[in-house]
Amino acid sequence: MFEVERFSFALDSAEQANLAELEGEARTADVADLAGRLAAPFTTVVDSARGALDRCRSELDEAFAAL
Repeated sequence: MFEVERFSFALDSAEQANLAELEGEARTADVADLAGRLAAPFTTVVDSARGALDRCRSELDEAFAAL
């Protein structure tokens, strides 16, 4: 009987550890998702700024070429 109780306790402990690991993975995924959603507007702004800089460079190159 004692062996059954020990096995049951070990099984419960393993289940709790597995649940804790799954919860940790879920939190990590939630944080990664949140970070991605927060970064999206900034990424759009950076991409827009890069496009604007590229256009400015092209215009400057054309202006210097015309001189």
